[in-house]
Amino acid sequence: TGLKYTSVSRWNAFLASGSQVEPTTLVRDTFAITCSPGPTGKFDDHLRDVTVPILYVGAGGGFGRAGLYSLTLLGSRDVSSHIVSFYPPSQAAFDFGHVDLFHAQHARQLVWRPIYNWLARHAPPANLRAGIARDSVSLAHR
Repeated sequence: TGLKYTSVSRWNAFLASGSQVEPTTLVRDTFAITCSPGPTGKFDDHLRDVTVPILYVGAGGGFGRAGLYSLTLLGSRDVSSHIVSFYPPSQAAFDFGHVDLFHAQHARQLVWRPIYNWLARHAPPANLRAGIARDSVSLAHR
C-alpha cells in the first residue's frame, strides 16, 4: 500500500541506483562490530585511535541502535548520537529506516537539521575558519 516515511517513487529510484553486489567482508565486519563484545576481526583494532568529535546518526528501524556499541570503542571524549525513532525496539519493523535518513519526506527536519546543529556547535571560531580558508586559498595557488 506504500511506505510510511518515504515516497514509493523515491524508494524505487534508490533501488534502481544501488549496487548489485556488496563486499562480503564489509557485511561480515559490520555485523561483527554492531554486536555485543566478541571477536570482530581487525575491523575495530584502531577505533580507540579515533579522538575527534563524533556524531553517530541512525534510524530506529534500521541499524541505528546496533551501531551504538561501536561508540564505546572510540578514543574520543566527545561522542554524541542521534537515533530517529518513533517506536520501541520491539516494533522496529514499523520505525524510521536507514534509507529514510536520506529519502523521507521529513528527513530535513528529523535528520539533517540535528546534524547541522551539531556541526554548528563543533565548528571552529569564525576567525579560525577565516584563517583556514585563507591558508587553503594560498595553498591552492602554489
